[in-house]
Amino acid sequence: MSSYFQFFCPSSSMNRGRKELREKSLQPEENRAEELIRSFEVLQLSPEKVNQRLKLLLNTLGKEAKGSVTEQLTKVYPLNTPEGLLLLRLAEALPRITDDQTALIFFKEEIRKGNWHNTTRKYWLSFLISKLKLLVETFDLLPLLSVLSDKALILFIQVATRLLVDVFVLAPDVERARRRLFDLLVKGEEVSLDLLGEDAQGSKDGLSHWENCQKVIEMLGDLKTTFPRSDPEMSVKISALDSKYELHYGRISFDRIYSKVKSLCLTAQKKAVGLCIDAEQYWRFEFALDLLEALLSDPDLKDWNKMGFVVQSYLKNSEQLVDYLAELCKEKKKKLSIRLVKGAYWDHEIIHAQQVGLEQYPVYTLKELTELSYMLCLKKLFQHKEVLAPRLATHNPSTIAAILEFHSSLKENPIEFQRLYGLGQSLGKWLKTTGYPTRVYIPIGKGKELFGYLARRLIENGTALENFLYPFDFEKLRWDPLSKLQQRGKRHNPRIPLPPHLYKDRENAPGLDLANPETWENLVQKTTGPHSQPQLFFLYPQANGTRQKIFSPANSKECIGEVLLSSEDYIQKSLSEAASHAEEWDRVPVEKRAEKISKLAREIWAHKEELLYLLCAEAGKTVSNALSEIREAIDFCNYYAKEAVKLFSHPLLLPGPHGEENKLHYHGCGLWVCISPWNFPLSIFIGQIVAALLAGNTVAAKPAEETPLVAAAVVQLAYKAGIPKEVLRLILGNGQSGQQMVKHPSVRGIAFTGSTATAKRIAQCLSQKEGPIVPLIAETGGINCMVVEATAAIERTVKDILISAFNHGGQRCSSLRLLLVQKEISHQLLDLLSDATEQLIVGDPRFSETDVGPIIRKSLVEELQNFSQFFQTHGRLLAKAPIGETASSDGYFFAPHLFEISSTGLLNQEIFGPILPVLRFSREELPRILEEIYQKGYGLTMGLQTRRENLTREIALSAPVGNFYVNRPIIGAVVESQPFGGEGLSGTGPKAGGPNYLLRFARERVCSINTAALGDPSLYFLDQS
Repeated sequence: MSSYFQFFCPSSSMNRGRKELREKSLQPEENRAEELIRSFEVLQLSPEKVNQRLKLLLNTLGKEAKGSVTEQLTKVYPLNTPEGLLLLRLAEALPRITDDQTALIFFKEEIRKGNWHNTTRKYWLSFLISKLKLLVETFDLLPLLSVLSDKALILFIQVATRLLVDVFVLAPDVERARRRLFDLLVKGEEVSLDLLGEDAQGSKDGLSHWENCQKVIEMLGDLKTTFPRSDPEMSVKISALDSKYELHYGRISFDRIYSKVKSLCLTAQKKAVGLCIDAEQYWRFEFALDLLEALLSDPDLKDWNKMGFVVQSYLKNSEQLVDYLAELCKEKKKKLSIRLVKGAYWDHEIIHAQQVGLEQYPVYTLKELTELSYMLCLKKLFQHKEVLAPRLATHNPSTIAAILEFHSSLKENPIEFQRLYGLGQSLGKWLKTTGYPTRVYIPIGKGKELFGYLARRLIENGTALENFLYPFDFEKLRWDPLSKLQQRGKRHNPRIPLPPHLYKDRENAPGLDLANPETWENLVQKTTGPHSQPQLFFLYPQANGTRQKIFSPANSKECIGEVLLSSEDYIQKSLSEAASHAEEWDRVPVEKRAEKISKLAREIWAHKEELLYLLCAEAGKTVSNALSEIREAIDFCNYYAKEAVKLFSHPLLLPGPHGEENKLHYHGCGLWVCISPWNFPLSIFIGQIVAALLAGNTVAAKPAEETPLVAAAVVQLAYKAGIPKEVLRLILGNGQSGQQMVKHPSVRGIAFTGSTATAKRIAQCLSQKEGPIVPLIAETGGINCMVVEATAAIERTVKDILISAFNHGGQRCSSLRLLLVQKEISHQLLDLLSDATEQLIVGDPRFSETDVGPIIRKSLVEELQNFSQFFQTHGRLLAKAPIGETASSDGYFFAPHLFEISSTGLLNQEIFGPILPVLRFSREELPRILEEIYQKGYGLTMGLQTRRENLTREIALSAPVGNFYVNRPIIGAVVESQPFGGEGLSGTGPKAGGPNYLLRFARERVCSINTAALGDPSLYFLDQS
């Protein structure tokens, strides 16, 4: 194992432990469930005794809760009701909306969604109004909105949302937190501070968070001198410290992040303060473990035993993780405090596993299994009490009752309970008075981070209403996870299909576990190793063809393969022969055609490593982009195969009078020419081909002249899958070869993806041809814009912008070409975006740390340089990424650029590369600016970042674009989920990957039979029921 992706694991025994963790994490849930059940039965934890404790606990809490303002508020508007979540959204969004008018519009739109007229819920508004000294006991909300002036209402909103934030967040900054924290320590509370924030978007963002963490630790240390018996702690989210907290960045990010975390630990050691590494998403799991191992091994920290680590019981490997941490501590002669939680990123883990095509989820899909896992983790913590100190973080009364019952016979094992600030005050008070140590988990930060924080806490503590309402409903909270599992019958959640079965009638394309360092190690070895270069491709020996070497855009002196270009004679002969087999192929049952295409999908995955190398070396794709394209190609095959059988296996029976039979039959058109681009040399290339083949056509396919090796490789796989060479012909050549193909008299259809100018030339050529009218399916580019409105979540928006504009070097037809930012938030957003842009790593795409690879050819680099000079003259350069160390001087590299411009008139054509112009706008100017963009005639993709649903509907309904995206990147359309294609200058339709695409490749024929003339016997029984 190379040290590049496993940063710190010197011990072979620890390596074995890591392997077990990886194996357990993606085991089938049914298997893990059986293991959990067997282990849990050994505990002999009586549900009857647990529920007796639960009843006593609930009775006590019901009495204690009556005087708690916070718990009364959550009774009135529980946080997981529509009104409660609505208030959280307001509290998150309103403090960062600097435009008063936008804030007012947003408030009015949002507040009308709630059911505020329920008499039991008027307490909340009365509470807020009392704080504003408005002497109103009860009122109807909508009349209030009309009575208050706009200025008064804005004041009301600002104060009300600040009050809501204050319920759950100690203070917006360290200085104000100091005063409030002092009061808590006076009361004898133990505290764990959490500085809100995660996913740093650049170096300044990460540095700012690190500096604030240092301030928090120093503050806790200073307070400890006043309260020497206290044992304060800070919880740290690593992703907030650095934007590169991901495995594939390798040692580049590890060394920098380790230095930051170690410096925090040294400060904590000096101040006698604890520091806990918080748990985040599963794909960061191995990175976090490497950090922990390095810290526990660091001689500068050898005398410090206040390190903490979070274990999430919803992970399938959580029990093994506790054992692993115990062995690690024993080996290093250290101690750890373990914060045991249910897990806060459950929804993220489900979505991510589905998106990347994992075979299994890394988390349990049933809450009963998470409950069993929690108790079994606690058992293991007790077993390792000499090195691991349990800190139990849960608000679930049922879980607490089970813990208390389990602990009753193990009193010698010390435990600590933790509760969230603003929640569970009565519960914490009761635990404390009964002799159990408790700690308050306290967030510090601004209101803009509140919603994400509380949403995760709701997931972590159970989103069921009964976990947050007083008085509790005992029957709903009754603890008996084994019985509940028996009642379910299944050992997984049937409402959550496994990632391979995400789609109803087809398999989701498989993926790789990129949370596993061994996966990355293998991928990089395949793309950069000595055996990565494939054999040369000679599909059709031709005496008069020209041999051509293919060079990598990452290094123009590196030959990666050689092809034989198709001569004019060969093109003519190939197209004529393919056309002559069209009727024969059309007669092949669609089920057999679909079977071959499905087999092709399996062949593509079986040869993913060869294709991965070619996509990186020939097309300049990064490793992750190449893997995504392989999966998209598989999705095209599987989806079109399913659709073809559904559409073409039987004729469509049409309505008509009795005595008549009307049927619509689909047939192939004949020979289709498929011309594909270099930016998606596998997925678009094969997508066009399989759609035409499934509809009963033969195909002559020409890839872009820059990427023939990828095309040659997948065509070989198509032949291996059983597609006859007579019906699929590969033509290799330049634009003149494509022109010759278009003019061929046997052609009955053209599928083209590329530039608008080339599409127009093809259309013109077809219009001048003699013979049948030939249909053209054209997918072209666009001036794709994204609107960022004042209510947008800025940090997430920056991430979406980076992906949209600079993924694959901006060399996607859907890439972001113009960013529109509302003036009121433009300064903050552009500062963050500029910083994040400058942190992008430009280099050889075959190295995993590369964010942006090369431009496909030298002439395009020169065009981009000209555009850059133009925008520097007529605009202002905001940011530019550096060229990285792995970028060869012989490669075609162009760094991402961010420019500010003053008018849409400066952008009249598509810029195919990593240049992003930015235009600031006022709220009043937006309609005019959008109309200027629409008038340019393009209509491919568009994005909107906003929290305003009314604005979303307004723009989405009027925008003349094929794909409209809200609060997400504008690239990455998924087959079947987001059919892709534009309108106007951006394409003809129908959309690729959609339900209408195959029909365009087919010819319709209707057969009408007068069955009465044939003595249709059914006519004689019409009068019978």
